[in-house]
Amino acid sequence: MTVHADYFSCRNCGLVLDNYELIDRAGIETTFEAQGDESDVAGYEGDYGND
Repeated sequence: MTVHADYFSCRNCGLVLDNYELIDRAGIETTFEAQGDESDVAGYEGDYGND
């Protein structure tokens, strides 16, 4: 699945970017691939016909 980044931190220097806009402006990739599916993510409601 593709995951959208909304938080980045560095253990070495203590840098914290705590929202998508900061990550994007820093030039860090805003998406990454991970194993699993959407139902593994907290808050996932699934597709159940709400059009």
